[in-house]
This record gives sequence, C-alpha cells and structure tokens, in this order.
Amino acid sequence: MYKRQALGHDEDPTQRPIFVFIPTVDEGPPILAPTLRGALAAQARYLQRFPHGRVTIVVCNDGYVAGAQQWRATEELCRQLGVRCVTREVGGGAKAGNIEHARQQVGGTGDALLVIFDADQIATPDALLQLVAPMADANVGWVQSGQYYSNLTNPVSRWANDQQGLFYKLLCPGKAAQNAAFICGTNVMLRAAALDEIGGLPQDSVTEDFAASIELHPRWRSVFLSDELAHGMGPLSLSSYFKQQGRWATGTLSVLRTHWREIVLPQRGGLSFPQRLQYALACTHYLSGVRD
Repeated sequence: MYKRQALGHDEDPTQRPIFVFIPTVDEGPPILAPTLRGALAAQARYLQRFPHGRVTIVVCNDGYVAGAQQWRATEELCRQLGVRCVTREVGGGAKAGNIEHARQQVGGTGDALLVIFDADQIATPDALLQLVAPMADANVGWVQSGQYYSNLTNPVSRWANDQQGLFYKLLCPGKAAQNAAFICGTNVMLRAAALDEIGGLPQDSVTEDFAASIELHPRWRSVFLSDELAHGMGPLSLSSYFKQQGRWATGTLSVLRTHWREIVLPQRGGLSFPQRLQYALACTHYLSGVRD
C-alpha cells in the first residue's frame, strides 16, 4: 500500500470558480448527452454542498473546424441542457488548442479551477466534490483520477480496461507517492494559475497532458485519487485499440525527444530524481518489447 503525501490546508478552494471543459469533435449528441447529464448531476451535487460555489460547464466544440456533420446538433444539445458551447472557427493545436481557446473565451484563467472530461467520460455525482478537496493545498497544481471503461461486454474494451486498471490502480498511486503523478488528459482538475504559467496546455504535442506535467512538476504538486470518478467507452475493435496505443506511444516518445534534458539531466529547480525516473519509465514504456 502506497502512502499518500500529507496535504496542507491553505485555502478554501470552493471559493474559486470551477469550469468543466468537455472537448468534442464529431462524437455528436448520442455520446455527448449522457456526458453532459453526468456533469450536470456533479454540478448539482457540488452546489447542494456548497451553495456559494460557481460551476460552469463548457463544451469545447471543434466540430466546425473538423467539418463534422453534427457540430450544429452539438450546439443545439447544449442549448437544450443549458450548458455553454464554444465553437471554434479557426483550428490548430488539436485537443489542447480547442480547450485553450474555450478557456480564454470563458475566462478560465487566474484563480479558476479547471476540470476536463472527455466527450465520453460520464462523471459520477461526487466527482467535483472529490476533485476539489485536495486543492485546499495551495501547492497542488492538479488532481488526477483514473480512466475506466463501462462497455465491458466487448472483449477488447474489457481487456483494455484491465490494462487501464493496472496503470491507474497500481502504478499511479506509486507515482503519486513520489509527487510524479502526471496529467492524463481527462477526469482531472487543474489550477488555472499553473496553466497560465506555461501558456496553457502545450499545443505541439500529441500527449499535451504529459508534456504539461513535465513543465509544471518542478513548481507544482500533483495528487492522484484512486476513486473511480468517471467511466467512458473503451475501444471496440483491435484496430481502434492499436490506433489508441499508437497515438499514446507516438506522444510519449515525442515528449522524450523534446524534453529529454529535463528528464535525464539534473537541473537546479527542476524535476527531482524520483520524478525524472518516473518520467523516463513512462516515456520508454512503449519500447518495452525492444528492451526485453
């Protein structure tokens, strides 16, 4: 059992505005609707507990720039459910660019707290309550929770979920014990001030979350929650599974190429040795077959 690092209690994070960002391209209402209802339920539970709270749900709509047929249907769904929709008209930066554009449009900067749920990740009603609690420590830059799948009747999704479970239930708590739990792109709360320092999520990386973590970790602490705070859809076929893994492999290896100095070389005010070790292991994970 890994020992969780002690956290301070420097502030009341519920006084800060929360923006829940849900990035989408071509998922459309059938997938987005349950996600938005989950976010609304989490918003209601949070405001029931903290009536003074401010929670804004924002759909980051990249359908227009991607030429997706359902981008207008996404806007209409947001209107019906009473959530804000920010549709980009100029692309660039993929998911990171989409989120950063919406973040600037709605004012998710400065003292705000930001939550990201992918378009298929349905939050539990207690998700915001659990994510916000560690933010009472003013040194915490982000709180990450696991990514699990709900479509377990599909064998590929079930196998992928088992793989996810190994990472999130065993490896991530170990990384967190060394202040080395990195941002995983969804089911995460971030301090806007931390992102402001680095100009937002990096838009030149396939794994913008991983790259951002390396830039932030010398200054900010990370927390990992082992609770399952959201469930999404896993890959339905081997081809989609290998496409997913290929994207992650390309992203982590590209981060090794661009950030190898921070990972390999000790630097004053840089990553600690345990952090550099954990990032090196993560970057070379997809080379394990060659290594073996």
